[in-house]
Amino acid sequence: MAPGAPQAGPPPAPPDESEWPDENDEAAFLSDAAGRGEGPMPAAERAAVPVIGDSLPALDELVARVPADIRGILDDLFRAKFTGVRRFAASQPPEGGPR
Repeated sequence: MAPGAPQAGPPPAPPDESEWPDENDEAAFLSDAAGRGEGPMPAAERAAVPVIGDSLPALDELVARVPADIRGILDDLFRAKFTGVRRFAASQPPEGGPR
């Protein structure tokens, strides 16, 4: 190509830092972590995950455990209202689908 001639297409973009690592990057990271003595967290046993519908404390009992001044701060900061008690497991969707 002659100097000063237009290029065929836009210049290559710099690599995007938000791209996900590929398998080689992941393997290298895990290898380095293992070398430092940091192993990956073991997956929780399925039997240890609570089942939805287990006996849960009443809402009034849980609200009573939170000091009144803290409830006031939560209300001011987040406009949080306690409406129900539910237990969710990371591996199971809540009953009735997403809300």
